[in-house]
Amino acid sequence: MTENGKERHRTMPAERRLEISEMFANKRVVRIDELAERFDVSRETIRRDLITLEDRGVIERVHGGGIRHEIASSEPPFEERLVQQAEEKEAIARLAADLIAGAHTVFLDVGTSVARLVEVLRDTFSGDVITNSILAAQMLAPRRDLSVLLTGGRLRHGDLALSGPNAVATLRDVFVEVALLGSGGVDAEHGLTDFYPEEIDSRRVVIANANRSLVMADSTKIGKIATHRVVPLERLTGVITDDGISIEHQTAISGLDIELHIAPLPESG
Repeated sequence: MTENGKERHRTMPAERRLEISEMFANKRVVRIDELAERFDVSRETIRRDLITLEDRGVIERVHGGGIRHEIASSEPPFEERLVQQAEEKEAIARLAADLIAGAHTVFLDVGTSVARLVEVLRDTFSGDVITNSILAAQMLAPRRDLSVLLTGGRLRHGDLALSGPNAVATLRDVFVEVALLGSGGVDAEHGLTDFYPEEIDSRRVVIANANRSLVMADSTKIGKIATHRVVPLERLTGVITDDGISIEHQTAISGLDIELHIAPLPESG
């Protein structure tokens, strides 16, 4: 039948949920109102459908709708990631530099967002830097007035990251005012996640020993779930991202009672 010139159709619950799953395959966020109108059913019926799909691990329910789970098993090479979302990472780095102004001891993690931060700090920061990133240490090496402690550990090529028992042993005896962390993904429900299990212990120790721990993640990583969980987001002080973050993710992260810092992108033109 038709109503106001629009095609209406009713489906069996199993068929409807299959169609909803297919919608999430093509669209990351789908709202309850949109689904209720499409299938000519009540909002409560759609809510039950979304609960079922969430139980099956297909989606995650958020206020007003649902979002598709994005679980990734690997990430692109460092050089490729370095040029992706370059403007966003630059904005995040400058905001992070402002947020740690006045700190004298910081931990700098591995990752492309933190690498951008090192470029910003190279000429402005004064204090002690602890890092498991050979790249960060190299970039800061010309600063003779800066103290840099590089952990030991096994080298991961590409990111030039150090990890393993030697890195953990160094970090257990170090306490910092602020830790700036990278990530594989940041999700309100699943927490801070990463692709490299050998680096998880280092991050956990750093978070435990830092007065403040801030994860730097551009908006494409918000809602993304990497293979291994590091910590729940509630264990962090906050998240620094760009203004591409969706309203749904803003609401979900803010609901955890942690800081959410959003870096505005420069206006084009």
